[in-house]
Parts: sequence; C-alpha cells; structure tokens
Amino acid sequence: MDIQKKTAHALEQEREDVLKRRQDWFDLQPDLAPQRLVFIDETSLSTKMARLRGRVLRRERCRAGVPHGHWKTTTFTGGCV
Repeated sequence: MDIQKKTAHALEQEREDVLKRRQDWFDLQPDLAPQRLVFIDETSLSTKMARLRGRVLRRERCRAGVPHGHWKTTTFTGGCV
C-alpha cells in the first residue's frame, strides 16, 4: 500500500486568468537577480499558548497551571538579504 500526504492547493489556480498570470510569473523568474531578493519571516508568541499534554506516572492526573484572561501576543518580523 502506497500512502502519500494530501497536498492542498487553491481552486483559483485552475482559473484561466490565474493560470495565465502564473505562467507569466514563471516565465520571468530566470531574470530574477538572487542578490536583490529579500526574505521576510514572521513569527509570534502568545501567553495564551499552553501545553495540551504532559507526562505523569500511570494512574495519576496530569495537572498544570495555565494563564487565564491576561493574554498578550508579541509578533516579530525580520528580513534578510
């Protein structure tokens, strides 16, 4: 049995106008100057994030404190040439 992960893509990719624009983009890619590319990445952290699972001895309850109601989110965006 050959099992493969499902790959999803937007249905809009099959539209004629989108196909044309995508093909135009792919045709222009060889002209891109790699030294002019800038890579941007964004990450965030929220105090609302809490572990959903933990480890304990058999037949014991896993208990952990989590923050409640005072949530804050920090976002960091960076770029590198």
